[in-house]
Amino acid sequence: MRALANFVMQGPYQALAAACVLGALSQFVLPLALFCCGIIALCVLSRSDSYWLIVLIGTALVVYISSLFVESRPGLETPVVLFLLVPLAASAKVLRVTQSQSLAIMVAAVFAALLAVSIQVVSGDAAQWWANWLEGAVEGVKGATYQGFEADGTLRLMNGLVAMMFGFAVTSSLLIGRWMQAALYNPGGFAEEFYRVRYPIYALGVLGVVLIVTAVLSEALLYDLLLVFTMPFFFHGMAVLHCTVDVSERSKNYLLPPYLLLFVMPQYAIVGMAFLGMADIFLNFRKAVYKRKDHDSN
Repeated sequence: MRALANFVMQGPYQALAAACVLGALSQFVLPLALFCCGIIALCVLSRSDSYWLIVLIGTALVVYISSLFVESRPGLETPVVLFLLVPLAASAKVLRVTQSQSLAIMVAAVFAALLAVSIQVVSGDAAQWWANWLEGAVEGVKGATYQGFEADGTLRLMNGLVAMMFGFAVTSSLLIGRWMQAALYNPGGFAEEFYRVRYPIYALGVLGVVLIVTAVLSEALLYDLLLVFTMPFFFHGMAVLHCTVDVSERSKNYLLPPYLLLFVMPQYAIVGMAFLGMADIFLNFRKAVYKRKDHDSN
């Protein structure tokens, strides 16, 4: 990754080449979209506006043109990279100006919320819209049906889940870019900055007011925003977890169970971490850990 970051920082055309290759390949291997966008984030964080705009616009054009010659996956006619670029650039710009990962992650959550609201407003019935999408997405997949989503109630949450995953994708790409920047120019700085991810109590209050107003307007949209706003507090909880393990000098093996849970049962891991983040607003676990370390060192 450091070698890739070095190559990207040699000039806008090197960055453009790397982003275009990863963006085009992401149509076959979807996770590569995060690394393509991570390159964009690195450029926004480290270079001038003209530099990163060349990379962003050029990548968007090349990925779009390449998609015309590639058989798209059912339900993914437009490459995922194209949806992520603008929210990612905005979040990265906020991070560059404020040096606050907390605020940048919240910007990503706002874009995710706007996505959920837009689909609800434009479609008039987001659940039916996603039912139609799923019907096309599972076409040609042997044994796959969309009725299972309807039977277990997932279809009702589909709009919020997709919006939340959109927010996760933007944030993950942003953090990849920040990590590469730190690896080049500030070794160890990424962890120190991530440990400071924390939302004040008034942020929880503002989100609470938004949810109350939303509940009056639309029950479906309320569920969507509840899922979307879980995302920033998930990263808050992850910051608490990583900081606690690092500062208390515990083995990194303590991080394995929550990460395994994230892969095996992500719904429980995401909600659990989000609750940890919200609890930290009131209890400030990291302050207690730092105090304990100072006491032990004395």
